[in-house]
Amino acid sequence: MAGFIHIDGDNGLSVNSIAFNAIAEFSRNYFSNQDKELVRDIYSPIDEGGMDIISLDEEGEDEFNAFYRGIKSAFDECKSLGKCGGLEMQYFGSVMRAWEELIHMLEVDKRYIKP
Repeated sequence: MAGFIHIDGDNGLSVNSIAFNAIAEFSRNYFSNQDKELVRDIYSPIDEGGMDIISLDEEGEDEFNAFYRGIKSAFDECKSLGKCGGLEMQYFGSVMRAWEELIHMLEVDKRYIKP
């Protein structure tokens, strides 16, 4: 199984299910209360449809940047600790590489606002 994070148009990141679940699920705890409201629709395919997809394609700047903040905060925490929640260490390197690629893709999107 694989997951897909749709950024914009034809841009997106296809990752294995381990990376997708680590990125999507671990990041949830890093959204502020306000940002949780903004990303609710982004997570609806997972929460309501059981699909391994996140789509940012039709999201505005506020939602896009709320998603970025949570994803980036979670990434920074995993990187600084050298682990990511309950993720087995054998997967840590590949998950972090995929996560880093996602962050780069988000940072070059026209909706991205540098903090």
